[in-house]
Amino acid sequence: YRAAASAIASSDVLLFATGAGWSKDSGLQVYRDIADIPAYHRLGLTYRDLCVPAWLSGEPELFYGFWGKCFNDYRETRPHAGYALVREWRDALFDGASPASDAIRAFAAAQAQDGEIADLLQSDDAGLAETDSGGSADPMMP
Repeated sequence: YRAAASAIASSDVLLFATGAGWSKDSGLQVYRDIADIPAYHRLGLTYRDLCVPAWLSGEPELFYGFWGKCFNDYRETRPHAGYALVREWRDALFDGASPASDAIRAFAAAQAQDGEIADLLQSDDAGLAETDSGGSADPMMP
């Protein structure tokens, strides 16, 4: 464990990859269960079927119903303690900064063709801070 801890502590980047179980531990459904409801069964649809972007133009109610529920589930689910632990690691290793957030802001600013977009990306309200609903838009804390 000490060698792993030392390697992490001296790293420039920490890539933390998880499987569906990470979210399931917070109470979210895994992929095979997300579309396991009678309405989708009647239509013969699976999760994989519902992930096709064509639903947006073909049947927007179905698209927004499915993705709206997924979005709301993620916004309303309280993350388990593991999220806080990983956030602590990130903050300790990277001085509280999020390299991913910084990279996203830098890329988007470089791509921005409108001054308002660049201004928004530089503001504290760029969507990477705490949200009005009490949740967090930070990728480490849903």
